[in-house]
Amino acid sequence: MISKEINKMFFVGIGGIGMSAIARYFIHLGYSVAGYDRVESAVSQSLQKLGAIISLNDTPEILDDEWKDKTRVFVIYTPAIKKSELLQFFSTNKFSIHKRAEVLGEIFNQYKGLAVAGTHGKTTTSAILAHIFKSSKQASASFIGGIMKNYDSNFVIEADPEYVIAEADEFDYSFLKLKPQKAIITSIDPDHLDIYQNKEIFEQAFIDFVKNVDSDGLVLLSNTIDIKLIKHINIKTYGIEGNADIIALNIKPSGDTYVFDIQFFGDVVWLDVTLGISGLINVSNALAATILAYESGISEESIREALASFKGIKRRFDIWFDDKQRAFVDDYAHHPEEIKTLYKGLRHKFGGRKLVAIFQPHLYSRTKDFAVNFASALSLFDEQIVLPIYPARELPIKGVTSNIIFDKIKSEKKYLFTKLETTEFLKRNSVSAVYITIGAGDIDRELEQWSEIIKSQIL
Repeated sequence: MISKEINKMFFVGIGGIGMSAIARYFIHLGYSVAGYDRVESAVSQSLQKLGAIISLNDTPEILDDEWKDKTRVFVIYTPAIKKSELLQFFSTNKFSIHKRAEVLGEIFNQYKGLAVAGTHGKTTTSAILAHIFKSSKQASASFIGGIMKNYDSNFVIEADPEYVIAEADEFDYSFLKLKPQKAIITSIDPDHLDIYQNKEIFEQAFIDFVKNVDSDGLVLLSNTIDIKLIKHINIKTYGIEGNADIIALNIKPSGDTYVFDIQFFGDVVWLDVTLGISGLINVSNALAATILAYESGISEESIREALASFKGIKRRFDIWFDDKQRAFVDDYAHHPEEIKTLYKGLRHKFGGRKLVAIFQPHLYSRTKDFAVNFASALSLFDEQIVLPIYPARELPIKGVTSNIIFDKIKSEKKYLFTKLETTEFLKRNSVSAVYITIGAGDIDRELEQWSEIIKSQIL
């Protein structure tokens, strides 16, 4: 795909979490890297520190002559950006242009590939797996859809990798470009219905993903998945409740960590395993990563050490502070099932303390498709603040606003606010509670300010 003459990589949408990991990979290999994105972010700033040239202007005029040489420049784009003058320029001038998923597949399929798919949980699971490999000095490269706190990065690599670990994203059928040796599927709850149209088409994509796994490889399924959907010669199930081939038992919170036992095929073989982060669902994520690492030859001792030292992912059950009266937690949840799982984890961690959800819906299409489900999930919380929809790659849909969620929430204390109104509300509100920001949009830009406001309240 990439000719020997190529020495420059240009990314259209370089600030995306998946795009930026690939950009880091090519910087590591010694390529010149440049790109465009609509807004500046912590991710793009970190790439600039590594030497990437990044512009916020979508116009060919930003390109120096060396970046207009199609024999030297390879272009990677994300379908999340629908229109781009730069992409049009590269296309008109017949540059070599490929989607992010195609490039990741080209990299991934050269090695022993370990892929983590699923509507929810794939980022944390793949990150734990990456940390196990990295901390145990296994030759690997990992492309993760979130910033790992242990490395302050979404990409880690050891010299001469034997394995590649990747988060397998179902958006735009991207994960079908991967041909894994082993794979995990954490969940199959319908999403991206603007692309898949219905549940059956969505599920078929996961069936097709499993068909790409080596015939003698391993497919790990959460026991929440209907196993009849998936056909493969070697399927094992895992879970933290119910029946499974491998299950976590005796799960106990211990401060900001969890301690649990792992039962393999009916026999308890690992006792008192420590996971270094909160969130009940993360025990399930860690269990899946543990099995795949163990089946790839990593020792029990190395896995135990890695699980205990794992610091988590930014924006995944991310506890900013907890002074026992107030706490501030941030989570990337943007699907109703994720919000329900988040709520369950919060109750497990914080008991009967008051939970105040601050939710930013992500995408008009997802809001339209799941408004009732979002309202039901948010109604579990004691109070709710609902923000305007973050559009991301979409144009508005007539009649679709945050109101269609808000109006259906069953709560005596719910508020439909802008981010500015939320800031003012938090300044006036000094109740003892756990505040949780929820969403995949730009709500993260308010976290530092809101955390400080809540933390500074005098009770």
